[in-house]
Amino acid sequence: MKEKIKYFNVVQIIGNILLLISVIGSFVATGEIQNTMIGLFWFALTINMLGITYFFATWTKGGINADVKKSKQIFNDLDNVAVTLIVGYMLAYLIIMFITNMSNDIRNNFYLIGGSYILTVFVEVILFTVVEKAYKETIKLVKKNNIGKNDRSDRKK
Repeated sequence: MKEKIKYFNVVQIIGNILLLISVIGSFVATGEIQNTMIGLFWFALTINMLGITYFFATWTKGGINADVKKSKQIFNDLDNVAVTLIVGYMLAYLIIMFITNMSNDIRNNFYLIGGSYILTVFVEVILFTVVEKAYKETIKLVKKNNIGKNDRSDRKK
């Protein structure tokens, strides 16, 4: 398993930086700059969602079959929590976008922006924690089964 896949990807890093700048800017700025920052927030939120999905998809691709039964259990636990969290997060975003199409004023609501930012940070922290836990369990399983870098557990001996 590659060590680097458990860290944030470039899309997430850019999305998080833009989110932070736009949240601070939308609360501090006034006039046209504030409207630009609010637009940047919703754009950065969309980019960040793509990054979260890519982060999760990348991590689940790089599994180790050290112990097929135990590995499946680790990845099923990861999938159950993470997929539920990501689907709920994206459904909340789609509901917000649907309501925004009916009333454009809600898009500029500071409570909605702050709540969306807090929800995004919460989802990323939980997702990263779940992935880190699955990573540690996988490493523990690899050490238990004495699997080296060039050893493949799916080969017959």
